[in-house]
Amino acid sequence: MLGIHAALQVMFSPGAEARDWLRHGRISGGERRRAPLDCITGGDLDDMMLVRRHLEAWCAGHVGAAGPAGAYEAVTEEMIDFR
Repeated sequence: MLGIHAALQVMFSPGAEARDWLRHGRISGGERRRAPLDCITGGDLDDMMLVRRHLEAWCAGHVGAAGPAGAYEAVTEEMIDFR
């Protein structure tokens, strides 16, 4: 949880942006695309780690750039390099 919180502080300015991403962003895990908040609150530890890895990759500038009108590109596990 602390890693997710820290990454959100880096990626978003104070205010509603982080909350909006948590509710409306999309994370791909397996065949489903879910909101990050759903992964954190309704999933298991693997789902929470998927959100953290997504944010870490985004912070590093690898994937997940915001698109028009607040649309976010979903990050899949295949996009993240764990080397």
